[in-house]
Amino acid sequence: MKVSVQEKGAFKRQLSVEVDAESIQKKFDDMFQTYKKEVSLPGFRPGKVPRDMILKRFGKALRSEAIEALVSSSFKDACTQEKLAPISKPVISKLTANENEPLQYEAEFEIDPPVVIEKYRDLDVKIETIPVEEKDVDTVLSDLQERVAVLKPVDRPIRKGDFAELEYKKVIIDGREKSDYQNPKYPVEIGSSRLSMFEDRLIGLSKDEEKTVEFTFPADYSFKDVAGKPASFTLLIKQVKEKEIPALTDDFAKEIAPDVKDLEELKKRIREDLAAENQRKAFEKASGLVLDKVIEQNPFDIPDSRIDDYLAISYESFQKQYPKSEVTPEEFREKNRELVVRDFKKYRIIEAVAAKESLKASQEEADEEVKRIADYRGEDFDKVKAALRKSGQMMDIRENLKERKVLNFLLGVKEDKPEIEKK
Repeated sequence: MKVSVQEKGAFKRQLSVEVDAESIQKKFDDMFQTYKKEVSLPGFRPGKVPRDMILKRFGKALRSEAIEALVSSSFKDACTQEKLAPISKPVISKLTANENEPLQYEAEFEIDPPVVIEKYRDLDVKIETIPVEEKDVDTVLSDLQERVAVLKPVDRPIRKGDFAELEYKKVIIDGREKSDYQNPKYPVEIGSSRLSMFEDRLIGLSKDEEKTVEFTFPADYSFKDVAGKPASFTLLIKQVKEKEIPALTDDFAKEIAPDVKDLEELKKRIREDLAAENQRKAFEKASGLVLDKVIEQNPFDIPDSRIDDYLAISYESFQKQYPKSEVTPEEFREKNRELVVRDFKKYRIIEAVAAKESLKASQEEADEEVKRIADYRGEDFDKVKAALRKSGQMMDIRENLKERKVLNFLLGVKEDKPEIEKK
């Protein structure tokens, strides 16, 4: 097989391929033998149809299939030979395959061009220190109180902030009665939703009272079939409940975390968790800034086919997740294209720096990450590692560790070597 390569710009490559006539004949003969076993004609059993008859009726079609298969296989072989990795489907042109002559064609496609980076050291991006303030601890405690709060029935009229169990007796929207309108599955918190103009009119009602409330749904209401339309709800108050929030005591702390001895120890743990989260956010922010600097100082482009293919796949996923969305493919591409380009550039930068600085995850570092996962799950290290290998996730772990190493290098962060317990 003869192959020549021509550069057609930064991304495009053109292969000129020539395959000898003997290879065409061999591919044709192989396909003929397979087809002969399957073909059936009147008067002949499968596999017993004479060769001349098969060639007369199906010869041209078989030759076309053989040439198509040979173009596909020879293109892959040519790319391997020339160390090219196409990222788009090849456009085949100037195809000739005459009897007893070589197969010739040209294939044009896109590749990821090599990324050459020189300016990536001493970028002066600092990791911000975000202190944990007492109000942050109080916010977490308040959220925890809300999480374990209970709703208790009360024998009094509804107040703002109460919860009411409702039953719709009659619902009219835009002048039409809706007999199939479903009752709320859960108690409604009075004054908490976008329908406060509806909920506020329930204040002062008691259990077993009935009332008709008239209002208009907001024009930008999430359910478009009722948005902006007038409504009349006749409803029954089935139950009134108030939220009982537990006091901040040592008993409360033990209910939240049974292994702490008192409230102060719970607060200490919350501070530690918040400090770790602040550190993660600061590192993430600094990582974004340093990658932006590297991209800015080492400009390069991403092939359109790479971006378009990714956006097409992303749009399909978006449609499956939000089937009622009215966002068009064009709107989706316009909104997300810049972000996708940056993500691809970030990936290429990380790969380039890792290669240039010989940064990769060691076996010990990968095992440390597996150990962390196993400890979190409360499972055996060897079993978790085997499962991760089987699912292909060990490769993801190594890639994530490599990315972390590159970011640490760019930010000037020194790494501690992991210590694995010997078994």
